[in-house]
Amino acid sequence: MLIGGWHDGYPNPPLRVYREIKAPKKLLIGPWSHTYPDYTHCGPRINIYFKLLRWWDYWLKDMDNGIPEEPPVQIYEQEYEPPITDRTMIAGRWRMADDLPHDAPHIFHLCGDQATDRPADEFGSSSVSYLPAASRSGGIWDAGVPFTLPGEQSEDSANAINSTTDPLDSDLPIFGNPTFSLYISADVEVMPVAVRLLEVVPDGTSALVTKGILNSTRREGMDNPKPLTQGQITKVEYHLEATAWRFSRGSRIRISINGSDFPNVWPTPYAGRLTLHWGPNHPSQITLPVWGGGREQAFEFLPSPREPRDTGSGTSPWQVIHDVLEDRYRLVLFQGEGEMGVSHRNPSHAWVASKKKMSVRWPGYDIRSEATGSLTSDENSLTMNLALNVYLNDSLYFQKHWSSTVLRRLL
Repeated sequence: MLIGGWHDGYPNPPLRVYREIKAPKKLLIGPWSHTYPDYTHCGPRINIYFKLLRWWDYWLKDMDNGIPEEPPVQIYEQEYEPPITDRTMIAGRWRMADDLPHDAPHIFHLCGDQATDRPADEFGSSSVSYLPAASRSGGIWDAGVPFTLPGEQSEDSANAINSTTDPLDSDLPIFGNPTFSLYISADVEVMPVAVRLLEVVPDGTSALVTKGILNSTRREGMDNPKPLTQGQITKVEYHLEATAWRFSRGSRIRISINGSDFPNVWPTPYAGRLTLHWGPNHPSQITLPVWGGGREQAFEFLPSPREPRDTGSGTSPWQVIHDVLEDRYRLVLFQGEGEMGVSHRNPSHAWVASKKKMSVRWPGYDIRSEATGSLTSDENSLTMNLALNVYLNDSLYFQKHWSSTVLRRLL
């Protein structure tokens, strides 16, 4: 029984593992974040313990409770709603199926500012500067940090290459990993390619459906880095994060491309320009895993009795601060306990720093730990420094420092 969440930091493994399992199996994916589905930031929240108990009762106690008759694939299909970053309910509906989709995918060809069903008849290209913090509204990778869903995408799209479809004639549901195949060039040897899939509603508001990013030097494998040749057109292929989403009739689909996913991705070291190419010999495209939409719910999930996990609104501000003079951006978390910074002028110089204090008291003992960590980079290397001090009754009891420097290897 595989359980996942579309707003977790790990949406891909449940689908990947499900495809490989040959034994009896079930897949349950909700709109959840990185915690149990009864306490997640993102509802609808369900009583997951009742679900687990029924699974174990059948397989461990041989109880005839109907588990085998339930549809093996149970997923939450999301849909557009105003992209409010701290919302705790996600618009959509539960859908069920007997297997993962096997429908023919839908290919959109990128032809300048248009995304069409037909390949481009003429050659063309469009360029954008690589700015490490150009995309700041894509949310934050969820693993226990302050909670922020993706926000409205117009500001990020203003610093990107955009191709947009005509308004859809009918709803278009997708389920799985969209993929991209792009022909790019750059004027530096290292360039990331970040691709965002958006739904743009008739009033112009745009919401992030899913995203994916690839350092183009890893186009032939993560363990086989190869630099780009300046000005040479190169094919790059990769996937976006898995999702289930229903694009609405009348909306437009937008593919937005640049090199940034701040603060989730460390900057590559060189300022430069990314160029997208299209035409008869350069069929840049994105492929969407369309599906029939599954079936209606076969049963109702028991709702969770718990309130949603705290989003941090009002107590843990998620701030991005722009130093206009030096054109640097800083992410500040936990009232200064965590910080990340990048430079638009010199992407090689980035940093992250954090500190944490914990304490516990027992009769006669007052114990306090203080930990600090930093990661910094220049053009050639990345350096990690960690330190831990432990105090017993206000006297230093234990101390240790760690430091490591590694070469970037086109990172």
